Amino acid sequence: MKTLYPSSLKSSFHWYLAIGLLFAVGIANAQTTTWTGGAAGGNWNAAGNWSNGAPANGYDVIINTDQTSGTINSIPTGLALKSLTINGNCTLAGSANITMSITNGLSVALSKTLILGNGANTRFTTLTLDATSTSTIAGTVTIENGGIARTIVNNGDLSITSTGLINESGGGGGAFTLGVNATLRVGSTAGISATGASGNVQVLGTITFSAGANYIYNGIADQVAGTGLTQNTPANLTINNPGNTVTLSAGTSISGNLNLTSGTLATNNFAVTLATTKSLTVSSGSTFNAGTTQILWSGGSGVANIDGIFKTANANGFSGGANTAIRSTNSPTITLGGSSTIEYTVLTGGQSITGRTYNNLTVDNTSGTNTAGGNLIVNGALTTTVGGTLDMSTNTLSGSLTTI
Repeated sequence: MKTLYPSSLKSSFHWYLAIGLLFAVGIANAQTTTWTGGAAGGNWNAAGNWSNGAPANGYDVIINTDQTSGTINSIPTGLALKSLTINGNCTLAGSANITMSITNGLSVALSKTLILGNGANTRFTTLTLDATSTSTIAGTVTIENGGIARTIVNNGDLSITSTGLINESGGGGGAFTLGVNATLRVGSTAGISATGASGNVQVLGTITFSAGANYIYNGIADQVAGTGLTQNTPANLTINNPGNTVTLSAGTSISGNLNLTSGTLATNNFAVTLATTKSLTVSSGSTFNAGTTQILWSGGSGVANIDGIFKTANANGFSGGANTAIRSTNSPTITLGGSSTIEYTVLTGGQSITGRTYNNLTVDNTSGTNTAGGNLIVNGALTTTVGGTLDMSTNTLSGSLTTI
């Protein structure tokens, strides 16, 4: 006897079948596979060289063993991996010049080296870290030398630690591009160089730090920013190097925000310019050493939120004038938090002390005279140095003055 099914039931069955197939494909595309082919390299496409079959699009790929005597070869071009984790020294190569992209991230372990390409026609023309990726290079990524352009492109969030390095083998042609809206976390004491001569990126071909990229300096020792930071206009710049100092290498214009979360940013007496409505934030536990120069906003008003230490050697004072450390042009809004300290750093005096309300005020001159430019209201500690003079003239000193 033939059983008849209502068309609605058949439609539902087909719908659930389709969903099931899509789910199964999703699981297949999210597989993790680890290299088991030994230390002599071998064919990327051979299922027996991997714990869970040869990697395909969407795979998490892990290489844990040092490849001491061979190359992992025959990688197909256009592969889009979910992630690539390198815990062993290895060389990856295609059967021809290839491209590869990574959606979630690349990880290269400390003291390990990933070499991209092996031989004249088996190189990576492009390795792209997608906008969705979060990657860390604690070891070395080396671009194999050759006669064609070879590029690493970061469109995501890439951390190159204090031990991390992108370089190339041979005589030039390797390139690096940091994309618009991408983030580079810089760990090298030498920062980043526009010519690849030093720092975290040392390739000899074209280096492009795109306008609108974001930078976080998060080393574990003193750092210089390097010429790469100002090759084009950065978006957001963050200093997060506890107990250490990051020093600018040139005048710096920023289209986004300047954030100091820990450590010190020293301008090296170079001017810093922020875009309209953008903010300078000096968090508690961080220090902005403006030197003799100015912080200014171009085209309109901005915001300065200071809850850490702001140091200035500007003879005209901290704020309120066209030539003060925070330039009054475009009328930026300045907020001094409860733990903020404004420190006037010229030891021989001669600085004008801006008349305004302070939380903590420090005057470092050990000789000579600093002069109050108006009434001083100090609601925290007022710290002066033996040998120096603070001339109040006809101005008043008031506030809670918890410590003098």
